Amino acid sequence: MSLHSQGICDYGDYHLVLNKIKGIDKSEFSEFKVLQRDKLLYTYKYDSLARFTEAKFYIERIENSCDGTKYAYYVYSKTEQPDIIKVTDDYGTHDAKLTYYDNGNLKQINYNDFLFVDYEYNLKNQIKTIKKDRKVYRYLWNEENKIEKITIDFLSNGRKQEIKFIYENNLLKEVLHTQLSRGYLQINKKYTYKYKNKCLSEIIYMNMRTNAIGYYNYSYDDKDKLIITINDSNKKYIKHYECYY
Repeated sequence: MSLHSQGICDYGDYHLVLNKIKGIDKSEFSEFKVLQRDKLLYTYKYDSLARFTEAKFYIERIENSCDGTKYAYYVYSKTEQPDIIKVTDDYGTHDAKLTYYDNGNLKQINYNDFLFVDYEYNLKNQIKTIKKDRKVYRYLWNEENKIEKITIDFLSNGRKQEIKFIYENNLLKEVLHTQLSRGYLQINKKYTYKYKNKCLSEIIYMNMRTNAIGYYNYSYDDKDKLIITINDSNKKYIKHYECYY
């Protein structure tokens, strides 16, 4: 678990391409880039402790209450249990203040008295709840300590989403993204996972509402990086990730 593996705005969300809970699961990469052919779209960088340190965006971004910046740099006050993260972005330099439970688990991030991220844990020290930006993320783990379900409650409008994880032979087989509609949770998106020699080789994405299909193909041919290519329903190139170890 790495509680500093993501920008503050993204904490709690699930990354369906890199397959990790943002800000919870440890990044195995020192950097990843997203490109369209040779056009760089954005980059993320991490330090040797898998802590998020830098993001740069080269595309137009929609500004909201927490994000929309073109760049961000994170500097940690110390190696173990930092109490301050200095965040520098388009709007200047701000402090993110961190507090901890007695057992050392992160309790809260107070970002410039503007955004609060609160953490709760279960008896196994696994993340149980993250509250931020009028949203509550709830995490359910299976007996093999793999994530089984993420429930997201939107406190501002009563919306609800669920992300369910289905395993086969201890490997992730499907991810189902559902949301509350007319009082029922309905499947919105489906991700099917394929493997080669127990390594993830392809994810097939289907939008259950529009029947749109996409393909994420994973290539391990380069020793220093993982390449993830995203293709449309006709298997034509859209963009790709370059993930450096």
